[in-house]
Amino acid sequence: MQTENRPKIAIALPGCAGGAVACMGILDELAANNIPIDMIASCSSTSILACAYASGNVEALRQRTRDIGKFGFLKLFSPSFHSGMFSLKPVEKELAKIVPVKNIQDLNIPVTIVASDLVSGKEFYFTSGNIFKAVEASCAYPGLFEPVIVGDKVLVDGGLFSVIPTKAAYEMGADLVIGVEMYNQRYIFVPPLRRIKSMLNAFKNFIGTHIGSIIAFREEHSEHRKFGFFRVLGASIDYAIEEHKKPEEHDCDLLIDFNVRGMKEFEFTNADRLYNQGRSIAKRSMPAIKDLLANGHISRVAERTPRSSEHPDYLEAVEELEA
Repeated sequence: MQTENRPKIAIALPGCAGGAVACMGILDELAANNIPIDMIASCSSTSILACAYASGNVEALRQRTRDIGKFGFLKLFSPSFHSGMFSLKPVEKELAKIVPVKNIQDLNIPVTIVASDLVSGKEFYFTSGNIFKAVEASCAYPGLFEPVIVGDKVLVDGGLFSVIPTKAAYEMGADLVIGVEMYNQRYIFVPPLRRIKSMLNAFKNFIGTHIGSIIAFREEHSEHRKFGFFRVLGASIDYAIEEHKKPEEHDCDLLIDFNVRGMKEFEFTNADRLYNQGRSIAKRSMPAIKDLLANGHISRVAERTPRSSEHPDYLEAVEELEA
């Protein structure tokens, strides 16, 4: 892989909350097998990992995930109750301990951090500028965290339009893109979305009619109306419903496709187990990855590696780690 004419390789890391720890194991296994990563596209929690990797500080991030625990994780959020229940402002101090630079363009390799713009209904790519603002926007799960306002854009979780940012990876100039799929889904919201939206509308009407007509009116009619909690969450679900009508496919050259066994989305208490699962799945995917790099690009319809939940060798390895 050290030839001058080798293809430029990007990895597209998914929005996967605690699964970012498993993605850390994937990156380390790729490095152990001399698979070069020239650029990274990421969204949501893996944007933190992408910046740590691109600054050479993955080990510091891994150590922090070991130390943080369940209650330490909760300290990363501060109550808000405005356009989201929590603010991600406390994450900035944690990120500064791991990533020594402030701007994306100062990282050692190119990184794109993907967010979703509720105004235009399109993805928004951070390729330069303040790392924390980009990470905060990409991690802003609608309703849970406050969106990030950049000019006339209202930015929320990068997984709203696609959990795996393969399109962003190609737009960075990659010849080959390796995607990672963690939950066997394309979006951060899952069915029954229409029922959720119906409940949201009913609750909003109740608030406006019975106990909060003045507040509800202000949210609907103020000049900052698009930033309100109900509008942010409602618009996000509307976009997700439309996205769910599209075909379930990822546009990349190879997809490392697996479910992290027994992992809860916001699980950070078993960091070593998650990390080792990531290394195991990457190791098992290595023949397909090396074959892709040897033969080059064939088609943009992803070749899927076998799911870990269906692979007896992988399950046996996980059981040994758990024991």
